[in-house]
Amino acid sequence: MNLHRITNASIAAGTTRRPVQAGRFTPVAGTMKRLGRALPWPLLSGILLLVVVAWASLRQARTDPLCVVSGREMTLHVPEWASEEVAEEILDSLRAAGPYSLMQSGSIRRMASALGECPWVRRVAGIRRSAGRGCQLALELRRPAAFVEHRGQRYMVDSEGVRLPEGHFRFPEGEPAPLLKYNQRCEVPGAGRVWDSDGVAAGLMMVGFLKEKRALRGLGVCCVDTSQLGVRHPKAVCVRIYTKQGAEIRWGCSPLCRERPYLCKPANELTDEQKYANLRAVLAEHPGLAGVDYVDVRWMKVGIVNLASAD
Repeated sequence: MNLHRITNASIAAGTTRRPVQAGRFTPVAGTMKRLGRALPWPLLSGILLLVVVAWASLRQARTDPLCVVSGREMTLHVPEWASEEVAEEILDSLRAAGPYSLMQSGSIRRMASALGECPWVRRVAGIRRSAGRGCQLALELRRPAAFVEHRGQRYMVDSEGVRLPEGHFRFPEGEPAPLLKYNQRCEVPGAGRVWDSDGVAAGLMMVGFLKEKRALRGLGVCCVDTSQLGVRHPKAVCVRIYTKQGAEIRWGCSPLCRERPYLCKPANELTDEQKYANLRAVLAEHPGLAGVDYVDVRWMKVGIVNLASAD
């Protein structure tokens, strides 16, 4: 008679008498007993030995030096615009949470979490094991876009307004490094945090627009001033652009003003595309804005040009 049936019958009948073999019979023991009938015991013993050895090997591999990535073996290839110091700063954030065992579950997630804490890393696109003891990292880095002037100090930010660590980056030769000036009281964010300021956001949108038009370098833009953003005065100019030659471009309302109407109410100002068309018309007559004191591109007529007085 099947022992399982006897046990079930005793329980169903509500009896308290304990079956003779119930305490000794377990699913594992039953499985082993059935395997013992199907396979010779020497073969079964060999299979069990292989399972135990494999389990012990896997457990040992998690701490084996050949399977552990430590800080000394880490290298990172960065884009041309980034310096070796930037690469080291990224690796330092990764090393701080190491070492990592390539055979242990959760190591990849730990590496991704550590990289995500680095201000230079915008996104971890992927991490995968490579041959040997290495890992291949796919990272999207934050590239500096401008400097923000705050109480006489300059801080570096990317196109999203995230503050980046200073001292480890230099703009390549010939690439503009525009300075953003704004008039808004706020605390300087820590590295990796967004600069919460309408003035900074408006300035970065202006820099991005000019960069898209390939005019940032062509004009030699050195400063974008949004200090009059939100000022309710007829003569206020929300955005002013300055070039290395000393010319001033009175741009007017920023695209941010259309997204946030509380900043200003543009009085029939042109769109950014129309303003840029005005600017190109002026550039056709005055290449590089040479000799130009200021140009106003806000209205339908071609920008008002005031030629700088010759010394």
